[in-house]
Amino acid sequence: MDNVVYADCVLINGKVATVDAHFSFKRAIAVKQGWIINGW
Repeated sequence: MDNVVYADCVLINGKVATVDAHFSFKRAIAVKQGWIINGW
């Protein structure tokens, strides 16, 4: 488990516009240092 990354903030139960290349929406995201590191 050397590659574990901990999020600074996890937002759940919402509708988040990621403004990525596909302008996708996620129900939950994990954020680390201002960057989205995972989305569901």
